[in-house]
Order: sequence, then structure tokens, then C-alpha cells
Amino acid sequence: MRIHEVRNIPINIISIPLKERWNPVVVLYSKYKIIVRGEINYDYSCMKSLNGSIPRSLARNLRSFLDSLSNELSIDFCYRVAVEVDDEIRNLRSSIYVVVSQILFESLLSKLQEKMDPVDIVKSLSVIDNSINTKSQHIEALRLAYAINRGVIFRRIDEYIELEDPPRILKLKIKRIYRLKEHQNPLVEGDLGDLLTKLVGYMIIDLSRDLLDRRYNIFFEKMNYVNRLWSLIYGLPLTNKHYLYDEWNRVILADILFSNLDL
Repeated sequence: MRIHEVRNIPINIISIPLKERWNPVVVLYSKYKIIVRGEINYDYSCMKSLNGSIPRSLARNLRSFLDSLSNELSIDFCYRVAVEVDDEIRNLRSSIYVVVSQILFESLLSKLQEKMDPVDIVKSLSVIDNSINTKSQHIEALRLAYAINRGVIFRRIDEYIELEDPPRILKLKIKRIYRLKEHQNPLVEGDLGDLLTKLVGYMIIDLSRDLLDRRYNIFFEKMNYVNRLWSLIYGLPLTNKHYLYDEWNRVILADILFSNLDL
């Protein structure tokens, strides 16, 4: 049994999703870890099993990913995999999905004695994501950051930006999880939606500069304005904590501590 331990976990730290619009996504790395025990093989007598300390719905997403991968490649394989994650990130489903699916994909490449560069890995995995309806700008941003092992600013219709010496997330404490409801909001439609999209985009870029320069006091102060947008667009409560967008219409409210925090 192979054991893969990953201690650099990418997290979507700044973004606000707007339906059918593209705004930047900022991804940084955290100190938390994910351990994957097991591998893909061609022993047809084995079972297809994936479990561990992750939510059941996420385990189903990962099994769907593997089934779709098998179909896309026209290769039959089985797997016995156990995923263990630090408690603090157990509900960061997007991050776990991206890391574990890439580990399993690379395990299959190793079996096939194939090699791919990081960007091609992201493109290939995005095809599988699309086939199981999990392809989104946020998943793509996390995939790219993990594949190149760098923090990034990502926007689907632009070139991505690699972050030089970005801070790391030292501590993340989840306070609550909200589920976004599908509803029509006139704020994100027409000319007003265009203006809102530009405003959100400029705010995200400005916040990323504050993070890179370690201006944390200013960053957290400005995040209060971002939280007002979360409230205005999606009806979430006003707070001085941090909203993190997760995939599958989930928003996580958390306390965050960055490296070299100077208050």
C-alpha cells in the first residue's frame, strides 16, 4: 500500500462567485496535511473502495471522479483508498477534492508509465471535472496552484499570476457553513452586474496586494467591505470573520491567521 502525505494544501482564500461572470480567485497554501493510503491497480478481484475521515458526499464526488476517469481513458481499474485529513480542513471540500484526485490521477499515470507537465495535468483533470459537473473557476484555480506548487491569482479568461513569496495560512478555524441558494438577483444582471463584477474584481486584486505586502491590518479592514458584498448579494450575515467560497454552493465562515502576522 502506498502512502502519500501532502502538507501544502491550497485554499481559495479570496473570491466572490457571480453567476456567469468571471472574477479573480486568490489561492494560498496552508500548513495542514492530507494523507492518502492506497492506489489504483488492475487486480480485477479487488473492490472499489474510497473512504476515510472525509464527508460522505465528498467521498462520493471522488468515486465519481475515478469512475469518469476510467470511462474517459477506456481503462478498467479498481482502487482501495483511505483519505485522512486534519480536522481543521475537513470541510474544505474543494481543496481536498483537488489534492486527492490529482494524487490518484498521478498514481494511474505511474502505473501506465506516463508523464505529464503540470499544466497538462490541470487540463486533463478539468475534462474529468466537467464530465461530473464539478468544473468551475474555483476548482481550476485550486488545481493550477496545486499542480505548480505556487499561490496564484486566477481568472479563467486571463493569464494566471504566480505569487512571489505569498504568506501561508497558519491557522484556520471554521465557525459555520452556509449553503448559497439559487436565486435571481438584479444586482448581478445587466449594466449594474457589469459594474458589480468590476468592483469585486478590483477589490480582490487590491486585497491580494495587501496580503503580499503583509499589510494584514489593512487587509482585514477591507475584508469587512467584502463581507458587505456577501451580505448584499447572497444575504449572508455581516461579520468581521472571513468568508471562504467552497464548491457545491457552500460558503465557509472562518477565523484565519497568516504567517508573519504583524498586528
